[in-house]
Amino acid sequence: HIYLFVKKNFDVVYGVLFGAGAFFIPIFLLRAALLRKFSSLNPLSAILSILKTIFPYLFSFLTTAGLVFLFYYLDGEYVEQYLVSYQQARNALELILLTYFLFVAVRLWGIFGCAYQERIK
Repeated sequence: HIYLFVKKNFDVVYGVLFGAGAFFIPIFLLRAALLRKFSSLNPLSAILSILKTIFPYLFSFLTTAGLVFLFYYLDGEYVEQYLVSYQQARNALELILLTYFLFVAVRLWGIFGCAYQERIK
């Protein structure tokens, strides 16, 4: 978010940088966990890994993006609307929702990593 801090506005460049980071971070984390080498963070190898598993990777990525959208939708529509006067209850419910969605996303990427371990390496 350094770019946003320096530029003081949200523009196309920030959106592209944020989107690219969000798209590539799961494969870098999976490669680092599976290979346990610093050389696994090579961007060319990561792109090749994505290309080898393009459809499952896109499915996992879009499912994770859907979870993020669902979290913000539930938080904005229901949690903030009905628990306006109960700040502590709202914070607790937000934390529970966030933890649940993080567990689901990590499980999803773990299943992806186990299923396509040989293609990712």
